[in-house]
Amino acid sequence: MDEMIRLLVALDPEDPEVLPLLEGLILAGYAISLARDRQRALEKFRASPHHLVITDDGNDRGTPLLAAIQALAPRLPALLLTHEGVVLLLTPREGNLPPACTVASRTTSVADLLVLVKSICQRTTRKR
Repeated sequence: MDEMIRLLVALDPEDPEVLPLLEGLILAGYAISLARDRQRALEKFRASPHHLVITDDGNDRGTPLLAAIQALAPRLPALLLTHEGVVLLLTPREGNLPPACTVASRTTSVADLLVLVKSICQRTTRKR
C-alpha cells in the first residue's frame, strides 16, 4: 500500500473471532486503532483521521457508534459485522444504518473480510 490506511476497529479484543481478523488486517499493512466500546472509539476517531470503521452489533457499538461517527464524518465508510446477517440487510436503512455502511455476517471468513476491507478502502482513497 502506498498510503498507510488507518482503520478504527471497534470490536471486543477478547472475542476469539476478532483475533484472526486483527492479525489479518495488520499483516495486510493496515494501521489499526482498536477500541472495545463506543466512548473509546469516538475518542480515537476524534484524535486522528481514519479511512474505515469496522464494528459489530455488540454492546454499545454497532448502530449507536456508527450514528455518532456519521454525525462527525457523514461519508466515512463503515463495515458492520452482525450476527443477524441478511435480516439486517432487509430492514429499512432510513435511520437504521449510515448510507456508507456495508453489512457482513460475523460468520464471513477472515479472507473474505480482508477482500471486502481492501475493496472499501480502495474506493475511499480513490475519492480523495
